[in-house]
Amino acid sequence: MYIRIGVTNHAHEILVQLPDNTDRRSVKDSVDKSIGSNTATLWLTDAKGKEVAVLGSNIAFVELGPDAGNPIGFG
Repeated sequence: MYIRIGVTNHAHEILVQLPDNTDRRSVKDSVDKSIGSNTATLWLTDAKGKEVAVLGSNIAFVELGPDAGNPIGFG
């Protein structure tokens, strides 16, 4: 599963490949708790163990998908 996060005042999105066994409901709950908060931070751990943090007040949108795949070219 992947999560794509749009960040305000930034041209590119953050794309994180989550482990296959990630609970979709817990990811959604974490996003809900952090969006719109001036102090909350959304922490995610990718499939390789790298941690990513996004300040909740800077989240513009979130997209959850089944698999990011390996896009090549104009796909």
